[in-house]
Amino acid sequence: MYLQFPKRVGLALIFALLSVSLAGCGEPDKMPTSKIDIFVLDLSGSNDKASQLSRLNEDFQQSLINDPLGVPKSGSKSISGPATTLFTFIEGVAAKAPTFKIQDSKSTVDLWNSEFAKDKQRNTRSWEVTSSIYDNYLRTSLEMGPGFSISECLNFVDSKLESLFNSESKRNLIVTPLCQKIEEIVNSYFKMVDYIQLTKAPASDVFGALAQLDRLVNQIHKDEPDAKITVNIASDMQHQTGDNRDIPVRLKEANFEGAQVCEMAIMDRKQNGFSFDEIAVVKVNGIGNAKKISAQKGTALIRYWECFFNTSAEIR
Repeated sequence: MYLQFPKRVGLALIFALLSVSLAGCGEPDKMPTSKIDIFVLDLSGSNDKASQLSRLNEDFQQSLINDPLGVPKSGSKSISGPATTLFTFIEGVAAKAPTFKIQDSKSTVDLWNSEFAKDKQRNTRSWEVTSSIYDNYLRTSLEMGPGFSISECLNFVDSKLESLFNSESKRNLIVTPLCQKIEEIVNSYFKMVDYIQLTKAPASDVFGALAQLDRLVNQIHKDEPDAKITVNIASDMQHQTGDNRDIPVRLKEANFEGAQVCEMAIMDRKQNGFSFDEIAVVKVNGIGNAKKISAQKGTALIRYWECFFNTSAEIR
Protein backbone atom coordinates (compact mmCIF):
# COMPACT_ATOMS: atom_id res chain seq x y z
CA MET A 1 0.00 0.00 0.00
CA TYR A 2 1.41 3.37 -1.06
CA LEU A 3 0.96 6.59 0.87
CA GLN A 4 -0.85 9.09 -1.32
CA PHE A 5 -0.83 12.80 -0.53
CA PRO A 6 -4.13 14.62 -0.89
CA LYS A 7 -4.61 17.50 -3.28
CA ARG A 8 -2.52 20.68 -2.89
CA VAL A 9 -5.13 22.47 -0.75
CA GLY A 10 -5.40 19.49 1.54
CA LEU A 11 -1.62 19.29 1.84
CA ALA A 12 -1.41 22.97 2.80
CA LEU A 13 -4.02 22.40 5.49
CA ILE A 14 -2.08 19.43 6.86
CA PHE A 15 1.11 21.50 7.11
CA ALA A 16 -0.79 24.34 8.78
CA LEU A 17 -2.23 21.98 11.38
CA LEU A 18 1.17 20.35 11.84
CA SER A 19 2.85 23.71 12.47
CA VAL A 20 0.23 24.58 15.11
CA SER A 21 0.73 21.21 16.74
CA LEU A 22 4.51 21.55 16.77
CA ALA A 23 4.27 25.05 18.25
CA GLY A 24 2.79 23.52 21.38
CA CYS A 25 5.55 20.92 21.60
CA GLY A 26 9.20 21.20 22.49
CA GLU A 27 10.66 22.82 25.57
CA PRO A 28 8.19 24.56 27.91
CA ASP A 29 8.50 28.34 28.15
CA LYS A 30 10.89 29.36 30.91
CA MET A 31 10.35 31.91 33.62
CA PRO A 32 13.01 34.69 33.45
CA THR A 33 15.66 35.12 36.11
CA SER A 34 14.33 36.06 39.56
CA LYS A 35 14.76 39.51 41.09
CA ILE A 36 15.98 39.47 44.69
CA ASP A 37 15.29 42.77 46.43
CA ILE A 38 16.85 43.28 49.88
CA PHE A 39 15.81 46.29 51.96
CA VAL A 40 17.75 47.47 55.02
CA LEU A 41 16.32 50.01 57.49
CA ASP A 42 18.40 51.67 60.20
CA LEU A 43 16.53 51.55 63.53
CA SER A 44 19.18 53.34 65.60
CA GLY A 45 18.37 56.52 67.49
CA SER A 46 20.61 58.72 65.34
CA ASN A 47 18.10 58.31 62.48
CA ASP A 48 14.56 59.46 61.93
CA LYS A 49 13.29 55.98 61.05
CA ALA A 50 10.00 57.24 59.60
CA SER A 51 11.91 59.44 57.18
CA GLN A 52 14.33 56.63 56.37
CA LEU A 53 11.44 54.26 55.73
CA SER A 54 9.94 56.72 53.28
CA ARG A 55 13.20 56.59 51.31
CA LEU A 56 12.72 52.86 50.79
CA ASN A 57 9.03 53.11 50.02
CA GLU A 58 9.10 53.60 46.25
CA ASP A 59 11.45 50.69 45.53
CA PHE A 60 9.72 48.53 48.15
CA GLN A 61 6.30 49.11 46.60
CA GLN A 62 7.78 48.39 43.18
CA SER A 63 9.15 45.06 44.40
CA LEU A 64 5.98 44.06 46.22
CA ILE A 65 3.10 45.03 43.95
CA ASN A 66 4.47 45.98 40.51
CA ASP A 67 4.34 42.71 38.53
CA PRO A 68 5.78 40.67 41.43
CA LEU A 69 4.87 37.43 39.62
CA GLY A 70 7.03 38.47 36.70
CA VAL A 71 6.33 38.76 32.96
CA PRO A 72 7.66 35.56 31.34
CA LYS A 73 6.75 36.47 27.74
CA SER A 74 6.45 39.79 25.99
CA GLY A 75 2.89 40.97 25.58
CA SER A 76 1.73 44.38 26.71
CA LYS A 77 4.64 44.56 29.22
CA SER A 78 8.40 44.07 29.18
CA ILE A 79 9.78 40.67 30.18
CA SER A 80 10.85 40.42 33.83
CA GLY A 81 11.38 37.73 36.44
CA PRO A 82 9.38 37.14 39.64
CA ALA A 83 10.41 38.94 42.82
CA THR A 84 11.73 37.79 46.17
CA THR A 85 11.53 40.59 48.75
CA LEU A 86 13.57 40.55 51.97
CA PHE A 87 13.58 43.18 54.72
CA THR A 88 16.18 43.47 57.47
CA PHE A 89 17.65 46.09 59.82
CA ILE A 90 20.66 47.91 61.22
CA GLU A 91 20.55 47.63 65.01
CA GLY A 92 22.88 47.65 68.01
CA VAL A 93 23.96 44.04 67.40
CA ALA A 94 23.62 43.03 63.76
CA ALA A 95 23.41 39.31 64.50
CA LYS A 96 20.18 39.87 66.46
CA ALA A 97 18.39 41.76 63.68
CA PRO A 98 15.65 39.65 62.07
CA THR A 99 15.17 39.22 58.33
CA PHE A 100 11.60 39.12 57.06
CA LYS A 101 11.00 37.25 53.81
CA ILE A 102 7.98 39.17 52.55
CA GLN A 103 7.62 37.25 49.30
CA ASP A 104 9.42 34.35 47.63
CA SER A 105 9.79 33.87 43.88
CA LYS A 106 10.06 30.08 44.18
CA SER A 107 6.30 29.52 44.52
CA THR A 108 5.75 31.70 41.45
CA VAL A 109 8.24 29.72 39.37
CA ASP A 110 6.63 26.46 40.52
CA LEU A 111 3.17 27.71 39.51
CA TRP A 112 4.37 28.85 36.09
CA ASN A 113 6.18 25.58 35.40
CA SER A 114 3.29 23.36 36.49
CA GLU A 115 0.28 25.20 35.04
CA PHE A 116 1.37 27.68 32.35
CA ALA A 117 4.76 26.89 30.79
CA LYS A 118 3.61 24.12 28.43
CA ASP A 119 0.60 26.01 27.05
CA LYS A 120 2.77 27.99 24.65
CA GLN A 121 -0.14 29.24 22.53
CA ARG A 122 -2.12 30.85 25.35
CA ASN A 123 0.16 31.36 28.33
CA THR A 124 1.10 34.96 27.50
CA ARG A 125 -2.45 36.23 27.89
CA SER A 126 -3.55 33.80 30.61
CA TRP A 127 -0.55 34.71 32.79
CA GLU A 128 -1.05 38.42 32.19
CA VAL A 129 -4.71 38.24 33.24
CA THR A 130 -3.93 36.03 36.24
CA SER A 131 -1.13 38.37 37.34
CA SER A 132 -3.39 41.42 37.10
CA ILE A 133 -6.04 39.76 39.30
CA TYR A 134 -3.33 38.72 41.77
CA ASP A 135 -1.74 42.20 41.88
CA ASN A 136 -5.05 43.93 42.54
CA TYR A 137 -6.09 41.52 45.29
CA LEU A 138 -2.68 41.74 46.97
CA ARG A 139 -2.75 45.54 46.89
CA THR A 140 -6.27 45.61 48.35
CA SER A 141 -5.32 43.10 51.07
CA LEU A 142 -2.33 45.18 52.16
CA GLU A 143 -4.44 48.34 52.24
CA MET A 144 -7.09 46.65 54.41
CA GLY A 145 -4.57 45.72 57.10
CA PRO A 146 -4.14 42.50 59.13
CA GLY A 147 -6.85 39.86 59.23
CA PHE A 148 -6.52 38.26 55.80
CA SER A 149 -9.25 35.73 54.91
CA ILE A 150 -7.97 32.98 52.62
CA SER A 151 -11.51 31.68 51.98
CA GLU A 152 -12.57 35.11 50.65
CA CYS A 153 -9.46 35.18 48.49
CA LEU A 154 -10.15 31.72 47.06
CA ASN A 155 -13.74 32.60 46.19
CA PHE A 156 -12.88 35.96 44.65
CA VAL A 157 -9.90 34.88 42.54
CA ASP A 158 -11.70 31.72 41.39
CA SER A 159 -14.67 33.78 40.17
CA LYS A 160 -12.36 36.14 38.27
CA LEU A 161 -10.56 33.25 36.53
CA GLU A 162 -13.74 31.37 35.60
CA SER A 163 -13.92 32.84 32.09
CA LEU A 164 -10.25 32.06 31.48
CA PHE A 165 -10.16 28.48 32.75
CA ASN A 166 -13.33 26.40 32.35
CA SER A 167 -12.04 23.50 34.42
CA GLU A 168 -12.64 23.90 38.16
CA SER A 169 -9.78 21.51 38.96
CA LYS A 170 -7.44 23.59 36.78
CA ARG A 171 -8.51 26.78 38.53
CA ASN A 172 -7.93 25.18 41.93
CA LEU A 173 -4.34 24.42 40.96
CA ILE A 174 -3.83 28.11 40.20
CA VAL A 175 -6.02 29.86 42.76
CA THR A 176 -4.86 27.93 45.84
CA PRO A 177 -1.11 28.71 45.58
CA LEU A 178 -1.84 32.33 44.66
CA CYS A 179 -4.04 32.91 47.71
CA GLN A 180 -1.56 31.08 49.95
CA LYS A 181 1.14 33.38 48.61
CA ILE A 182 -0.94 36.49 49.31
CA GLU A 183 -1.66 35.24 52.84
CA GLU A 184 2.06 34.72 53.51
CA ILE A 185 2.89 38.19 52.17
CA VAL A 186 0.21 39.95 54.22
CA ASN A 187 1.20 38.14 57.43
CA SER A 188 4.93 38.78 56.93
CA TYR A 189 4.36 42.40 55.97
CA PHE A 190 2.37 43.29 59.08
CA LYS A 191 4.78 41.41 61.37
CA MET A 192 7.53 43.54 59.87
CA VAL A 193 5.49 46.73 60.37
CA ASP A 194 4.90 45.83 64.04
CA TYR A 195 8.61 45.19 64.53
CA ILE A 196 9.55 48.56 63.03
CA GLN A 197 7.04 50.42 65.21
CA LEU A 198 8.16 48.71 68.42
CA THR A 199 11.94 48.71 67.93
CA LYS A 200 14.47 51.45 68.59
CA ALA A 201 18.07 50.30 68.54
CA PRO A 202 20.46 51.74 71.18
CA ALA A 203 23.43 51.66 68.81
CA SER A 204 24.23 51.32 65.11
CA ASP A 205 26.22 48.24 64.08
CA VAL A 206 26.66 49.21 60.43
CA PHE A 207 29.72 47.04 59.79
CA GLY A 208 28.00 44.06 61.41
CA ALA A 209 24.96 44.61 59.20
CA LEU A 210 27.17 44.80 56.11
CA ALA A 211 28.84 41.54 57.12
CA GLN A 212 25.40 39.92 57.40
CA LEU A 213 24.47 41.29 53.99
CA ASP A 214 27.70 40.02 52.50
CA ARG A 215 26.97 36.47 53.66
CA LEU A 216 23.34 36.68 52.53
CA VAL A 217 24.08 38.03 49.05
CA ASN A 218 26.89 35.56 48.43
CA GLN A 219 24.67 32.66 49.53
CA ILE A 220 21.87 33.81 47.22
CA HIS A 221 24.37 34.13 44.37
CA LYS A 222 25.62 30.61 45.07
CA ASP A 223 22.08 29.19 45.07
CA GLU A 224 20.82 31.31 42.14
CA PRO A 225 23.83 32.46 40.09
CA ASP A 226 21.71 34.33 37.54
CA ALA A 227 19.45 36.15 40.02
CA LYS A 228 19.38 39.94 39.80
CA ILE A 229 20.10 41.15 43.34
CA THR A 230 19.50 44.68 44.61
CA VAL A 231 20.41 45.90 48.11
CA ASN A 232 18.65 49.10 49.15
CA ILE A 233 19.91 50.65 52.43
CA ALA A 234 18.21 53.52 54.28
CA SER A 235 20.66 54.67 56.96
CA ASP A 236 22.84 57.57 58.04
CA MET A 237 25.66 54.95 57.84
CA GLN A 238 27.29 56.04 61.10
CA HIS A 239 28.69 52.93 62.74
CA GLN A 240 28.48 53.64 66.49
CA THR A 241 28.81 50.76 68.93
CA GLY A 242 31.55 52.12 71.19
CA ASP A 243 34.35 50.15 69.51
CA ASN A 244 37.39 51.42 67.62
CA ARG A 245 35.48 51.37 64.32
CA ASP A 246 33.05 54.17 65.26
CA ILE A 247 32.87 56.33 62.16
CA PRO A 248 32.03 59.78 63.64
CA VAL A 249 35.12 59.72 65.88
CA ARG A 250 37.40 58.57 63.07
CA LEU A 251 36.09 61.16 60.63
CA LYS A 252 36.88 63.85 63.18
CA GLU A 253 40.37 62.43 63.66
CA ALA A 254 40.83 62.70 59.88
CA ASN A 255 39.72 66.36 60.09
CA PHE A 256 36.92 65.47 57.66
CA GLU A 257 39.54 65.81 54.90
CA GLY A 258 38.45 64.04 51.70
CA ALA A 259 41.69 62.23 50.81
CA GLN A 260 42.25 60.93 54.36
CA VAL A 261 38.62 59.86 54.66
CA CYS A 262 38.82 57.99 51.36
CA GLU A 263 42.05 56.24 52.32
CA MET A 264 40.46 55.17 55.62
CA ALA A 265 37.43 53.75 53.78
CA ILE A 266 39.58 51.76 51.36
CA MET A 267 41.55 50.24 54.25
CA ASP A 268 38.33 49.39 56.13
CA ARG A 269 36.90 47.64 53.09
CA LYS A 270 40.08 45.62 52.63
CA GLN A 271 40.03 44.55 56.29
CA ASN A 272 36.37 43.51 56.13
CA GLY A 273 36.72 41.67 52.82
CA PHE A 274 33.21 42.46 51.61
CA SER A 275 32.31 41.50 48.03
CA PHE A 276 28.50 41.72 47.90
CA ASP A 277 28.57 45.02 46.01
CA GLU A 278 30.38 43.22 43.18
CA ILE A 279 27.41 40.84 42.86
CA ALA A 280 24.46 43.08 43.71
CA VAL A 281 23.32 46.57 42.80
CA VAL A 282 23.78 48.64 45.98
CA LYS A 283 21.81 51.78 46.81
CA VAL A 284 22.56 53.77 49.98
CA ASN A 285 20.08 56.52 50.75
CA GLY A 286 19.70 58.63 53.87
CA ILE A 287 23.23 59.58 54.91
CA GLY A 288 22.09 63.16 55.33
CA ASN A 289 19.13 62.09 57.44
CA ALA A 290 21.00 61.89 60.74
CA LYS A 291 19.39 63.94 63.51
CA LYS A 292 22.62 65.74 64.38
CA ILE A 293 25.01 66.23 61.49
CA SER A 294 26.94 69.21 60.15
CA ALA A 295 27.41 69.89 56.46
CA GLN A 296 31.13 69.12 56.85
CA LYS A 297 30.47 65.79 58.52
CA GLY A 298 27.76 64.88 56.02
CA THR A 299 30.11 65.52 53.10
CA ALA A 300 32.83 63.42 54.74
CA LEU A 301 30.38 60.57 55.39
CA ILE A 302 29.28 60.50 51.78
CA ARG A 303 32.92 60.55 50.65
CA TYR A 304 33.77 57.67 52.99
CA TRP A 305 31.05 55.40 51.59
CA GLU A 306 31.75 56.41 47.99
CA CYS A 307 35.29 55.15 48.51
CA PHE A 308 34.20 52.12 50.54
CA PHE A 309 31.73 50.67 48.05
CA ASN A 310 32.18 49.62 44.44
CA THR A 311 32.00 52.58 42.05
CA SER A 312 28.68 51.30 40.68
CA ALA A 313 26.96 51.83 44.06
CA GLU A 314 24.48 54.71 44.38
CA ILE A 315 25.35 56.84 47.43
CA ARG A 316 22.95 59.63 48.48
